[in-house]
Amino acid sequence: MKKNICFAILFFCCLGALFPLQAQQERIEQVLSLGLNDAQKIMEAYNAPLGRTIGFAMSDGWHETAQPLKRWQNNFRFVQSSVVYPAYEQRYNLIDLRLENGIVIAGDSSAPTAIGERGDLSVLRNRLNDSLVFLPQGLGLIYKQYAFFPAVYPQFSIGLFRNTELSIRFLPNVAPLVSPFVSDIPDNIQMSYWGVSLMHDLKQWIPSIALAPFSLSVWGSYSQANFSYPLELRSLGAGDPRDQLLRYGVTAYSVGVAASKKIAFLTLFGGMQYDKSIATNRLEGTYKVGEEIITNPIDQTYEGQRIAANIGAKLRMKKNFLAVSAVLSQYSTLSVTIGFGNNNP
Repeated sequence: MKKNICFAILFFCCLGALFPLQAQQERIEQVLSLGLNDAQKIMEAYNAPLGRTIGFAMSDGWHETAQPLKRWQNNFRFVQSSVVYPAYEQRYNLIDLRLENGIVIAGDSSAPTAIGERGDLSVLRNRLNDSLVFLPQGLGLIYKQYAFFPAVYPQFSIGLFRNTELSIRFLPNVAPLVSPFVSDIPDNIQMSYWGVSLMHDLKQWIPSIALAPFSLSVWGSYSQANFSYPLELRSLGAGDPRDQLLRYGVTAYSVGVAASKKIAFLTLFGGMQYDKSIATNRLEGTYKVGEEIITNPIDQTYEGQRIAANIGAKLRMKKNFLAVSAVLSQYSTLSVTIGFGNNNP
């Protein structure tokens, strides 16, 4: 593995567990054995909550003040975001899916989503061959009644013309380090992430508040994370795998308005934002799906959106700063930022 990758790869270690991989390849194969219709329903119910979670995590922590950096001023920071997702997104009901070939065995009819419990054992009986189908486990990032998705990003920001600030997040296509949350990630996963955000001062265009003792800006961001993992399913027999590949991608859009006020060495900030996430899940290559041989059997898109309030505080220390913020919505987020460089109030 690449030992020089910074701890920001923790984000991708969590993303890499979204179908928890080596230990669950057999479970992917068993889900496909139910036939295309059932497999699509199960994979959508399992993966959709994770797509929303990752998208909302990528949308947060872009700013810690509403005052853009002055022209050519810059700073570098690490942003850690933890999304607290609702309990009802941690499980899905198998009966509600109305499966054709998956028979719910007497007992609990629910199964964990990707953001649910990792140790849960959910089983169906396959009507086609009378075999048992063990469904995928969740990430298991749950403490007591709370469930968290952690993500860490490096971010570079620079001031441009007309009180506009540009922020960039970037991690190239890399293999992940071992995560303290997920320990069974194989070496041949490839993951990448990038994002860009602009913040622009509004007060300069509103003469009546131009001299008011607070800052007011509008901002927007675009982020994209991509993941790929070669599969080695054996249901086709000798000669497998046949270019089998799991691809998962998340795109996040955000727009918002932010206000901030300097009080001594503190900056208090808050605002409103709209976030949208679009996740894609693809199984590429040739697979045995039920009794058929199918190429590229899964190509699904999941969307999520939220309107949220955000509040936070920043502690300024000359060329360094520490900020804590929260986004309050159905999917709440807590972000912690450590920054180095120019430090606007």
